[in-house]
Amino acid sequence: MDYSQLSDFEINNLVAIAIGAKVTDSYRVGDARESVYYSLGEDEFCVRRGYGSISMQFDPCNNASDAWPIIQDNFISIIFDEDGNEPPQNAWCKAITKTGESHYGSEKEPLKTAMIAFLMKANK
Repeated sequence: MDYSQLSDFEINNLVAIAIGAKVTDSYRVGDARESVYYSLGEDEFCVRRGYGSISMQFDPCNNASDAWPIIQDNFISIIFDEDGNEPPQNAWCKAITKTGESHYGSEKEPLKTAMIAFLMKANK
């Protein structure tokens, strides 16, 4: 699967499932808004697309507090290109797992790049 073609919403849902969360409910309003609710042990959270405010939102593609435990538990390194040489596909950062899965991404999306590397490892 080419995870780089997926939206943040789709990756966040795949990450939730990969960490063992179970879908408990979902809500959709046309193409404008969608929410998927999960439970993981005692925790409950939501992955959201579109407008609206949800206090228990899970967004590891954009929120370091959601991504860091996954990055740490899976020994993912994020490396930025500091010498000005472009890696493949005009990317500027690379995420590498301890087991060797890697993904290049934009320097503006290092957490998303790390979550894609995590999914590559989890779905191996």
